[in-house]
Amino acid sequence: MPRAGITLKQLHKMATEAGKHFTKEFGQTVVCKYVGQRYGPMSKPKYRSDPGTWVVEEDEWRSQTIITFAFQRGGANAEWTHREVACKNAVSKGVPAPEAWLQPEVTLAELHKLAAAAGKRLSKEFGQDVLCKYRGQRCVGPRSSSDPEYQSDPDAWVVGDSERRSHTVITFAFQRGGDDADWATREVYCNHAFARGVLAPQEWYPLDVGQLRSAAAASAMREHSYHSCKVPITCEYIGQKQVLPSHAIWYEPDPNKWQVPAGERTSQMQVTFLWSLHTDVCRQDRVEVAANHASARQSVPFPEDIEVWTNEP
Repeated sequence: MPRAGITLKQLHKMATEAGKHFTKEFGQTVVCKYVGQRYGPMSKPKYRSDPGTWVVEEDEWRSQTIITFAFQRGGANAEWTHREVACKNAVSKGVPAPEAWLQPEVTLAELHKLAAAAGKRLSKEFGQDVLCKYRGQRCVGPRSSSDPEYQSDPDAWVVGDSERRSHTVITFAFQRGGDDADWATREVYCNHAFARGVLAPQEWYPLDVGQLRSAAAASAMREHSYHSCKVPITCEYIGQKQVLPSHAIWYEPDPNKWQVPAGERTSQMQVTFLWSLHTDVCRQDRVEVAANHASARQSVPFPEDIEVWTNEP
C-alpha cells in the first residue's frame, strides 16, 4: 500500500500561493516556483521535483525532506534566489520568503511603526481599543524590577560578537480598555516582530478547555488535508499529565486544577494531546506541547511515529 503524502501538483500550488502572498507583502510582483529536492554539487545543483523520486533516509520521514523554492521579485530581469525548507513546514506554515528578503531594516522609526500596526490589528481582534508602544531592549538589571529601563535606539543595543542585531530581544507594551487600564508587556525577537508582527501579551489569551480542544480539532483538519488520506485522523486534548499518590497516571483537563511549580505560569505547563489514525487497527500516539503555544497558535504537532497510509490498492 503506498503512503499518502504531498503531491507535485500541491507543491506547485503552494508556490503559486506564496507568490501571491509575498506580492502583497512586498508591494511588488513576486514569482515563486517549486524546484524540488536538491542533489549534486553546490556549484551546479540538480533537483528531484517529483516527491515520489525524493531520496529519504531510512530513519527519516518523507515529510521531513528539505525542498527548494525559487523566488524572483522586481520583474523578469531580476535575479532568482532560493529558499530551502522542510516539506512539512512549508505545508503547515506556508512557503517562507528567502532569508535575505526578511532581514529587517532595524530603525527606531520602523519599530514604532510596528507597534502602531499591532495596536490597530489587536483592536480588531479583541473588539476594544488597544494601544501598543515600542519600549526597546531591556537594560541589565533585576528581572523582577517593577520599573525596568529600556534602550530604544537600535544602534545602542548591546549585541554579542557572534549575534545579529535583528536577533535582539525587545519589548513592547500594551494597554487595552482605556487610559486607566494596566499596561502589559511582551518580549519578542526583533526579526520575529518584523516577519510575523508584534504578538499580544500571553496573559491576554486566557487558557480554557474550549481553546485547547479547538486547537486539537483545527490541527486534525490540517493534517487530514496534508496527508490526503481516506481514513480519519483525529486529535483529542487530554490535559496535564499528573502522577497520583498511588503512582497512577491521570490527565487533568481543567487548567484551574493543574499542578504549577512555584515561580511558573499556568500557561507554560506542558499538556498532552492524543492523535489517532483510525485504520483497521487504530494507531495512536501522544504529544506534549506548552499550553500557551497550542492555545494561541491553534496548532498541535503531529507525532512522527505514526505512519499515514492510504487505503487505495
